[in-house]
Formats: sequence, C-alpha cells, structure tokens
Amino acid sequence: MKYLVSFRTALRVSRYLFRGLAVVIWLVGILISLFTLTQVLHEKENRLREQLFSSFSQTQSRFTHLAEATRGLKYVAENQLNRPTSTGGEVAKDTANVPVLNDTGAAIFSLSVGADCQQTFSPWRNALATLSQYLHMLDSQYASTYELSNIYLVDQQSSCAGNFMFNESSLGQAGSKTILRDHQVVFQSANDDALRNPLYWIASGTARATGSAFMSMPIYSGTQRIAEIVVEQNIRLDDGLVVGNIPIESFITDRNNRLLLANNDWSLQSIISSLPSSKQWFGYVDNYRYLVLKNSLTPGPFNMVYLVSTSILFDQMRLMLLNTLLLNLFTGLFLICLTLMFEKRMFVPAFNNALRLEEHEQFNRKIVASAPVGICILRTSDGSNILSNELAHNYLSVLTPEDRVRIGEIIRGQEVNFMDVLTASKTNLQMSFVHSRYRNEDVAICVLIDVSARVMMEKSLQEIADSAEQASQSKSMFLATVSHELRTPLYGIIGNLDLLQTRELPENIHSLVQGMNNSSGLLLKIINDILDFSKIESEQLKISPVSFSPSEVLSHVQMNYLPLVIRKRLTLWCLVEADVPETMLGDPMRLQQVISNILSNAIKFTHTGGIILHLWCENGYLYVRIRDTGIGIRQRDVQQLFDPFFQVEGKVQRNFQGTGLGLAICEKLINMMDGDITVLSEPDIGSEFTLRLPIWQASSQQNDDDLRGRTAAVVIANRYFSDYIVRRLQALGMEVTTQPPTVEQGIELVITDNLALLPHRQPKQQWIIFSALHNDKAIRTTEGYWLTSTAKAYQLPQLLTQLWQSSHQLTKGEQLGMMPSRNDQTGHLILVVDDHPINRLLLSEQLTTLGYRTRTAKDGLDALEVLSIGDIDLVLTDINMPNLDGYGLARRLRGDGYRHPIIGLTANALAKEQQQCLAAGMDDCLSKPITLEELQQALGEHLVNAEEE
Repeated sequence: MKYLVSFRTALRVSRYLFRGLAVVIWLVGILISLFTLTQVLHEKENRLREQLFSSFSQTQSRFTHLAEATRGLKYVAENQLNRPTSTGGEVAKDTANVPVLNDTGAAIFSLSVGADCQQTFSPWRNALATLSQYLHMLDSQYASTYELSNIYLVDQQSSCAGNFMFNESSLGQAGSKTILRDHQVVFQSANDDALRNPLYWIASGTARATGSAFMSMPIYSGTQRIAEIVVEQNIRLDDGLVVGNIPIESFITDRNNRLLLANNDWSLQSIISSLPSSKQWFGYVDNYRYLVLKNSLTPGPFNMVYLVSTSILFDQMRLMLLNTLLLNLFTGLFLICLTLMFEKRMFVPAFNNALRLEEHEQFNRKIVASAPVGICILRTSDGSNILSNELAHNYLSVLTPEDRVRIGEIIRGQEVNFMDVLTASKTNLQMSFVHSRYRNEDVAICVLIDVSARVMMEKSLQEIADSAEQASQSKSMFLATVSHELRTPLYGIIGNLDLLQTRELPENIHSLVQGMNNSSGLLLKIINDILDFSKIESEQLKISPVSFSPSEVLSHVQMNYLPLVIRKRLTLWCLVEADVPETMLGDPMRLQQVISNILSNAIKFTHTGGIILHLWCENGYLYVRIRDTGIGIRQRDVQQLFDPFFQVEGKVQRNFQGTGLGLAICEKLINMMDGDITVLSEPDIGSEFTLRLPIWQASSQQNDDDLRGRTAAVVIANRYFSDYIVRRLQALGMEVTTQPPTVEQGIELVITDNLALLPHRQPKQQWIIFSALHNDKAIRTTEGYWLTSTAKAYQLPQLLTQLWQSSHQLTKGEQLGMMPSRNDQTGHLILVVDDHPINRLLLSEQLTTLGYRTRTAKDGLDALEVLSIGDIDLVLTDINMPNLDGYGLARRLRGDGYRHPIIGLTANALAKEQQQCLAAGMDDCLSKPITLEELQQALGEHLVNAEEE
C-alpha cells in the first residue's frame, strides 16, 4: 500500500513537474525572445549611435574650422598690425594721404556712442587691406564649407569695429552687432589672463534650429592688447543630421548643460539639464523615454546633445514585437495543449490506474478476507505461507507435515494445478493453484475448499443415480412388459373383429361388430399415445431419417381420413405447391403420425365447412399447414395446448374423449426433427396449425413439357383453392384464365366445381370437375368430363399428363392412374411362428382371408423343423418365444442360407426392438395389433421385392 501511495504521489509530483517544465520552456522562449529583441534594439542603438556620431563629426568639423579660421585671421591681423615702421618700433600708421577705409572691403561701425571709427581705423588701412585679401582667398576656397558670416576686427580703445561680411548672419546684421556689442562689454572688463585664450559664445538665430557661433581672439602688439578678432559662423542644427527619416532632437549646451541652441523643442530643458556632466555620454533618460548622445564640441566650451524618442525605435520594431508576442502566445497555447494532452493521455490514465490499482488491492484484500473459501499465497521454493485469509490459515494449520511436503513438491513440479487432501481430522480439502510473481519472487496462488459436504453429496447423488438407473431400467422393463401384455390380447380382439367384418353377418350383428371395432381402435390409439409419450420421455423413441416423398406422405394421410371427412359432409383440400421437393431426407412415419394426429383433431372438431392440408417451401424449410373451420380454441388455452394431458375445459371435453397426449407428442416429434409448430386459432372461426421442417438432400419435381403452352380456364368458387390451381397450372407452363370460357378463346381445358357450367362444353374440350364427395381416383364420367376429389388436387399434374396421352385411351368409368395391385400374391406359402395359440390361429385366419396358404409353428425350433421339410415363401415370426426366440430363428435361417423374407411381429413398443430385428437378419418388424390392410400391404411389398430379386 505504501508503494501504491508513493506511486500515486510520484505521479502527482510528476504531473506538477511536467507543468513546471512547460512553464520553464515557455519562459525560456520568452527570455530568448527578449534577448533577441534586446539584441535587435542594441543593434539599432549602435547604428543610431554611429549615425549620431557622424552627425556630431560634421558639427564638430564646423567648430574646428571656425577655430582654425579664427587663428589664421588672428595671425594675419597681428602680422599686419605689428609690422615695424620706418622710424622705429612703433606700429605702422600711415598718416599721409589716408584713403577711404571702405576700399579695404570692411564696414566700419561703432560699438559705442560718439566714437570716430573712421579716424580710429585709418592707421590700420594696410592691415585691413591685407586681411581683406586673405579673407577673399578664404572665401574663394573655404567659405562655402566654413559658412562664415561675419568677421569683426574690434579696436580695444575706441570700441570701433570693422566688419567683413561673407554670408547673411542667422541673427541678422543688427542682431549680430548687438551680440557683438554686448560681448564687447564683457571683453573689456575681463583681465588679461582671461583674454589670452579664445572666447566662444553661441546665440540663437531668428529661424528654427539656426544660430551663430562666435569665436573671439585678442590681437597683441608686443604685450599690449590692441584689438580683437571676432569670427561669426552660422549654425544650422538640421544640416548636420545624417540619420535618415528618424526625428531627432539636437541641442547645443554649455558645460553646465544649459541649453544654448535647440532644433525644435525648447521644453526639454529640464531633461537636458539632468544629463551627466561628463563630456561624452550615451544612454537613456527620463525613465527610458529618450535615448541621448552627448559629446563635447571642442575647442569651445560646448556640448552637442542628440535626443531620440524611444517610441520611435519601438515603432520600427513594432512588427517584430508583434510577431514575438504572437509567437510566445502561440508557444504558450501549444505548451498548454501539449501539457493537457499529455496529462490526459498519460498522467490522468496512469493516475486513475494507480487509483484503481489501489482500490483493486483493497477490494481484493476484502474479497480474500470475506471469501467463503481459503485463499493463500505460498512460496514456490519452500511452500511456506506468505499471505492468507482466516479460512486458509485454519485449513493449513490442520495439514500434516507429510501433506505440506507433498504440496510443496507438487507446486514446484508444476505437473498439476489441483489436488485433493485428506487431513488428519478427516476433512476433505481440494486445493487448486496457479503460478505467479509476488514481491519479486515465484509464488503459487492457492484456493482451499472444504469439499467434505460435496464428497458426501456426490456419494448420495451416485446412490440416487444408481437408483434412477435402476428405476429407468425398471420403467423400460415395465414399458416393454405392458406393451407386450396389452398389445397381445388387443391384437386378438382387433384381429378377430377385423376377420368377423369380412363375413356375412346380419345387419344388427354387423352394427355391433362395427361398434366393437371402433372401441377397440380407440383403445389402441390411447395405448399407442401413452406408449409413444413414455418412449419419448424415456428417450427410447428415435428419429430414423430416410429419403421420402412429402407428396406420398400426404397421399397416405388423405386416403386414411378422406372417408371420415366425406361421412361428416366436409371438404378436404390437399394442396402441394410446385416448389415442394420430390424427395427429401426425414422420418416419413413420424411426419405422417404428426399430420394424422392434427388432421384427426381437425375432423373431430369441425362440423361445417372444410379442412385445408397445404404443403409449400420457403427459405429452406418445408411448411405443412392444417387449417379448419371448426369450433376454434380460446387464446388462453392455446398457450397450454402442447402440455401433456391438457384438455380444453367445458363442452369440448365432454363431447370428445381423449388422453390429451396427441399434441404433446406432435410437438416433441417435430422438435426431434429440428422443426417447430405454431398455432393460430379463434373461437367459432377455426384453427390453423403450421409445421416447419428443415429440408435436407432435396430433389426437385420434374414438369412435363407437353403441357407447356396449353390453355386452361379455372372457374372455382373457393378463392384459396382457385389461386392454388392457377399457380400449379402456370408452373406447368400453361396459359390460365379465371373467366368462364367462350368459343372465341379456344380453351382446351376447363377446371371447375360448378356443375351449372357443364352444358357449355365445347367440342374437343376437356373438363375436370372437383367434388368434395368423390372418394376415389379420377374417372371419366362421360366423353370429355373427368371427376376427381378435392383431396387429390395435389395429383393434378399427373392427371393432366395422363389426360393428354394420346396412346392411353380410357373407357367410360375407367380410373386414371390405376396400377395393378402389388398385393395380388395369392398362393404363396407363409410360415406363422408364435408361442401363443390364439395369435397363431388369428394370423392363419388373416392370411387365409388374404388368399395365402399357411403353416404354423409354436417356437423357433419347431419352425426349423417345418422349414426343413418344405419350401416356405415367407416367415412371419413372433419375437418373444421360449426355446428359440425370433432373433435366434432369424440368425439360424440366415446362417443356413435362407433368402426369403423374414418378418418379425412384436407387441413390444421399444424402439430398439425394430433395430434388433433388422440386426438379426429380418427384413421388417411389425407391431401388434395389425389389421388386415396393414398385413396385406407389408406382405405384398416384401413378396414382390423377393420375386424381383
């Protein structure tokens, strides 16, 4: 149990770990995505930084060029102004013939009120001219690059300035002079040490992102500062940008990050002022809202600042960010689905299996504990007990050491899987076992059952079985004895009555004999039913399948019962469809018995109307339908109709006597032939019994091709009968109409049951009239008219075949289909062997009545003596006789080479009797009592066969 619990816990932990693994994989994917995005961002930052540095380099080059130009101008100006005069070391001042200063190209103006700037700059005329020439040289070569706008030469003492203008100042000329005037005040107030280095300042221009950069340098004459050269250069912040279409904010600040010049937004002063004080810096500010590049503009005290909004970078990466987001969402969903599927396919079933395994373990333990048998697990190696319930523990505790050793040897040998053990306390134990593995070792799962009660019960059952066998033998013996003892005197009664009816008797005596014969026949039927039912119950009755003709069975049935039907003024229709096989495999005697029993009941319970006996085939089965218009059966009685000894209560039982075994025997016989029987019945309407039998080894009927194409008219009132006749004629290939014939139609054959149509016969036309009261074969009454019975409707094809045979001419009143009697065998000598003198006498009288010569013998030995002195054509012998019985007589005769028929007679109702007769060498076995007709038929058949052989 601990293992199961730990296993279930391990599954749960594994489930959570698997989920965690999925989350880790997803997070790793996110980290990789973030890392990739960071790398891309850094690449963009680096490219932007390089572009900004390129822009900065252009701006820096302008300031560098400004410084170089300023230094060059200072050098030229100092050389010209410090050139020695002819009188000594003073500065050269040409006071004679002073030209107009404007010829030098410089615009002279005053930075203070009241100064005479023309007078002040007159001594410097040559210097200004030289400087002008130098500036023209610069303008022709470098001005377009440097973008110099104004160059000022300012006198320190008079505050007069000379201006060389190259380009329009971003500040405008007035603005430029104002900035120069304001700066001159600062310049004059500064000490010499501060003024020895160049001064730089920047002023914002009138247009956006424009301004002017000023660089001022002092000019000395010896150690005396005599003038100042100021160079103004236009600045356009947008011109230096080389970053494409990215909107960039550019600024110029001083060393303290004070904003001096901006290209667009001056509201970013607070962000600019918060930048680090280092000369060069690149990074994010304002919570990563802006990316900033700061670099020092040398040689001046300025910083160039570039500011790019971070949102612009992310806008450029928007598609990549979206793809990364979607990829991570898809990866997350995929991992979730994969995790759920994996859990559903593996973890959940494994967890459920573990749970069920635990439940099974607990359930099995409870079953083992509560089982009414002993269950234990024995170690295969030594037979020791590993696990057991209380019963098994109690059983094992009473085993002797020898039993334990034997059990261990059997388990290890694996030769059998069960054994019986008798303990020292006389307890019978049955042990069964199977081999398995438990706790990593070979074991045997054993079940111990106390079979002491069963052993005692088996002994009791064996005693009961022996008693039942003895009772069955007694029953069979009783059945054989009763059959013999009843049939023997009954044979004497029926046989003598049968003989008596062949004599000339007075009318009153004949009626008495007829009544006695009927009563004895009823008694025989009752006895036969009881004996048949007893044989079925004791499994003595067997089905003997042979090849037979269903039509012949029907023929025998209708011949036996047609006189009774006519006597009750009923109609019997016997119909056989064209698809019924000519022959099939089955037991014709038992089938005839079933049909006869049901037909007998139908005749008994039908007072008006008629009975239909119909045979057809469907789906491999032979169907036999017996339909009557009798009194019918209530539905509640139909359910019990096939119960033994059941009889319908009320008036029916009072009017008709019987044992109630007939239908029960019919059902059992049909079931023994693998068939079934169904019943439909309505009170006062009639009943319908349907038999269904499987068709085996069938052979089809053969039709006469001479009938094909002939014309016939069927005019019959009964629709059911009329449809049957039409089907049979059409199956023969004839053209059939159901309308009365006319002259124009040229009908060759008319089949009817309406005598009113007889005068309408046409020449050369054949008429067949069906009559319910005709009890014979078809006869020709007059020229072209034939009379036949509805009970022989199934013989219509044979009737038509013989009807049109040109070679067969019949005379008036001659029957169709009559064959010479096979029983015309008078003159044959028959030996009657029977130990009972009455039976010997009765058989002799019956044979004499039939026209045979007879001799008698009282037993088998006497019969051998008779046979030794005369030639006997047939031996008719009883079975049970003293000295030598019928079996021994048949064996002796066949052993001596006797080839004539031997027929046995027995009053025994057992099925094995006939088999023993045939096995002994007899040709047939007849059951007593036997009538004259039965005896004539059997003897005639065997004598004819003997003569043919």
